[in-house]
Amino acid sequence: MNLVEWVTEYGVWGLGVVAFIGATIVPISSEVAVVAALMLGIPPWQVLLSASIGNSLGASLNFGLGWLFGARIQTKLLQSRGGRQALQWTERYGKWGLLGSWLPVLG
Repeated sequence: MNLVEWVTEYGVWGLGVVAFIGATIVPISSEVAVVAALMLGIPPWQVLLSASIGNSLGASLNFGLGWLFGARIQTKLLQSRGGRQALQWTERYGKWGLLGSWLPVLG
């Protein structure tokens, strides 16, 4: 089932699930589902609310996983050259390295 089918089948609940999944590490674009919901005639305030809640819950899951497993992941990253480079890049650029992560499609 693709993103548009989720929204068609389940309405704002499907949009919320798609937004949740899109906010995690799964590489899907919830913007497609938002446009589909609007084209199906779902009121814009319901689309905004559903997508925002789903996205916020997905981001909260990411935060929680980072909090729980961050030390283990950092230890594992330090064992490889690429991992060390990624950590150095993060330390060098910090929050500025995430500046574009909020952009639609690119983020």
